[in-house]
Amino acid sequence: TKPSLKFLGVTSIGEYAFLNFSSATELIIPDTVEKVGKFSFRNCKFTKATVPAIAVSALNTQYITDLTVTGSGKALFDNITAVENLVIGGEGCGEIEIAKTSDYSWQNLKNLPLGKGVAYIGEKAFEGASNLTEIVIPDTIKYIGEYAFIYCRNIASIVIEGGNNAVIEDYAFGISFMGDHGAKYTCSDSALTSVIIGEGITEIHNYVFQFNNTKELTLKLPKSIEYLGKLCDGWSDVGTVKACVKGANGELYFDSESGEPVVLYRAYIYENGKKVYPEIDIPATVKIINDYGIKDSDIVSGTYTVPEQVTQINYLGMVYAQPISVVVSANVKYMPTEALSLDSFENI
Repeated sequence: TKPSLKFLGVTSIGEYAFLNFSSATELIIPDTVEKVGKFSFRNCKFTKATVPAIAVSALNTQYITDLTVTGSGKALFDNITAVENLVIGGEGCGEIEIAKTSDYSWQNLKNLPLGKGVAYIGEKAFEGASNLTEIVIPDTIKYIGEYAFIYCRNIASIVIEGGNNAVIEDYAFGISFMGDHGAKYTCSDSALTSVIIGEGITEIHNYVFQFNNTKELTLKLPKSIEYLGKLCDGWSDVGTVKACVKGANGELYFDSESGEPVVLYRAYIYENGKKVYPEIDIPATVKIINDYGIKDSDIVSGTYTVPEQVTQINYLGMVYAQPISVVVSANVKYMPTEALSLDSFENI
């Protein structure tokens, strides 16, 4: 059995120090190492490594299958394509940022335990990790970047335990994205059925979760949320959302009695190439209408009355074929000019 390479009492490792080193199969670098030079371990034949975050960029090897990242700082992954088991963070770790430099995909990654200390997950950080089936993100998270888990089509469960005023950017867990007409996957390829997000997440931007329109997605959002974007991608097929408090046909809303945000976003699906809005009524608990498509069948006798408890309307898309009138009560304190987005002024 080949020995391991372990550093004791070392604080700095120079550039190319162990280039093409093949006399050990395991690398252990303690958190006491403060500086690791460029390509220090390039093309080394380690199959297992435990290194601080600042040393990740120096690995640049295609042999490591088991990698543990500790310490603090920026973990910059570059061409580490063989990794199957990746542990990042844990008790005692400082703040860790996860980033990726090259366009390779994590095609072999099967397990991704993210522990305490993980604070930032950068753009496309885990692009193409199609063997992952679940993601658990710790409550130390502050930011999840655009496309962070793009094309991870086999993820069935996402749990974000909480956050520190955390933001989740567009398409963070997407399968495809707007304008990506050459994409390998569409929403129908998604395995996603459950998303649970803990307290401390304050912003969820557009199209963060995409899912199969033949499945039901159970979604649990926190009280801490301040901004909720469009959760479904209208360019691709989207699925049916099950409300986190009251399950319903395509609606997403939250019950104030349970302390959940009283925001409504109305999901839609595609049938025969046409956008279809499910039949629902706005629940009495909803105070903010974020994005709600009104279609012909919602309008009785050419009139649509916004419920009196609503205080804010961000978007109320009108789809109709007859003259209508819209009644908005004085309780609405905010409604931008584009909120109605009417198809034709002739039908008002």
